[in-house]
Amino acid sequence: MKVTFPKDFIWGTATSSCQIEGAKNIDGKVDSVWDVYARAGKCLNGDTPEIACDHYHKYKEDVALLKELGVKVYRFSICWPRVISDLTGTVNEKGLQFYSDLVDELISAGVEPWPTLFHWDHPQYIEDAFEGFTSREIVPHFKHYCEVVVKKLGDRVKNWMTINEPCNSTVQAYGLGNTAPGKKLGPKAVANSIHHILMCHGEAVKAVRKYSPGSRVGIVFNPVIFIPAFDDEFNKKCIELTWSYDNGYFLDPIYKGKYPERPYRAWEGARPDVMNGDMELIGQPCDFLGMNAYYAYCCRPDGYGFDGSVFYVKDSDWMPNACMPLSKDAFYYGVKYLYDHYDIKDLIVTENGNAWKTPTKEEQINDDKRIDYIKTHLASIKRVMDEGYKVSGYFYWSLMDNFEWGSGYSWKFGLLHIDENLNRVPKKSFYWYKDVIKNSSFEYDFVDEKEKKEEKAYWN
Repeated sequence: MKVTFPKDFIWGTATSSCQIEGAKNIDGKVDSVWDVYARAGKCLNGDTPEIACDHYHKYKEDVALLKELGVKVYRFSICWPRVISDLTGTVNEKGLQFYSDLVDELISAGVEPWPTLFHWDHPQYIEDAFEGFTSREIVPHFKHYCEVVVKKLGDRVKNWMTINEPCNSTVQAYGLGNTAPGKKLGPKAVANSIHHILMCHGEAVKAVRKYSPGSRVGIVFNPVIFIPAFDDEFNKKCIELTWSYDNGYFLDPIYKGKYPERPYRAWEGARPDVMNGDMELIGQPCDFLGMNAYYAYCCRPDGYGFDGSVFYVKDSDWMPNACMPLSKDAFYYGVKYLYDHYDIKDLIVTENGNAWKTPTKEEQINDDKRIDYIKTHLASIKRVMDEGYKVSGYFYWSLMDNFEWGSGYSWKFGLLHIDENLNRVPKKSFYWYKDVIKNSSFEYDFVDEKEKKEEKAYWN
C-alpha cells in the first residue's frame, strides 16, 4: 500500500555537536565532559570525539549534502564549551561565529536551521566546579550560555530545542554512571540533577521568548514507550504506573507543574529540593514536544514487576543484530499516550534511527534494513495521524555515521557513510529517503503488529 503524508509535513535529519564536529582544541573550544570521559578510555575501543566527522571544517560540504537530500529542515546542536570558555562566562567569539556561519550556509541552501541548545556535552569546568547538573549553580551558567547563543542566532533561527533527552545527562550520568561524566552519586543527587536540568530548560525557553521573538521552542524527550499486552483496565493501570517511573518524572513537571507522587523508579527518598519559583520556571509553555524514539516494550500484569503488577516483554526480534530493535507499533502507542496525558500543542519526531552490525563497507552502504526500519516507523506515525493525533515532522537520526557516545564508532546510524579519510558516501537509504521527501509518500506492506510473538525480557 502507499503511505502518504501531508504536503506540509516536515522532513529532516539530525546530528549533535559532540558526535560530528571534532576540532577538539581549535579556535578556543574547551573540554566537554565527553572529551574527558573518552580520553580516560571509557568508550569502546578507546574511541574519542576529538576528530569525529570533522564537521567543523566540512560543514559546507555537509550542507550541500543536505540540499541534495532535499530536506527542508536540519536539526543540529550547539556545543556549550565551544561558546563559553570558563566559569566567568567568557564568550568565545570564534566558536559562536561557527554556528552563525553554519546557520547562514543552511539558509542559503534552502534548509531551515533547528538548533538544540544542549545535547549532553556540558563543559568540564562546570563539572569540576560543582558536579554539573547535581547543583543549582549550573542554572545561571546555562542561562547565560543560552542568552549568548539566542542573541547571536535569534534573528535567523525560528525553531529552537532546549534540552535533548534530559534523562541521559542526569539518571545515566549521575546514577548509572554509563554516560559522561560517568558518576554514581546516589538517588538524591540524581533527583536534584533532574530538577536542575528542567530548570535549565525553563531558562532556555525564556531566552528564546526574549531574544528570538515569534520563534517556536520545545524540549526533546526520549520516552520509554509501553504497549499494552491486553486491552483491559488492569493492564492500562499497569502502564500508567510504569510510565510514571520512567517518563513522568521529566514530563509531569513541565506539563502538570509537579513531580509524580512516587520517586523516580524505585529509589525511595529520591525527591528533589524544590524552592519557590522553581516549578513556574520549569513550566514555561512550550510550542511543541520533540519525541525521540528508540525503546519500546510490551507491558502486561505479572507478579514480578513494580508493586507486583508490571512485567515487560519484548516483541520477536524483527530486526536481527540491530542496536535498538524498536517495536513496530511504538509510535502509534507512544504518540497517543503523550497526547492523552499532556497538554501538547504539537509533536515532532526529532530522532528515530537504527544501526546494525555491518562489518564491510558494502553492507553499510547497501542498507536495506535501514530502509525497512524507517518505512515501518513512518507507517506507525501515519497510522496515529490518521486517528487525529498531530505529528508535524520527522527527523531521521542521523545524517551521518558518527561518534556514538560510549559505543564509539562501532554503530553506524547515518544516511551517509564516513570512510577512513572522512569522505562522505551516500548510502542506499539516503537516496530512498530523498525520494520519500520529494513525494511525501512510499510503498509499504503493512503487517498487523498484533501478530507479533512476545518473549519475556526483564522487569525493571
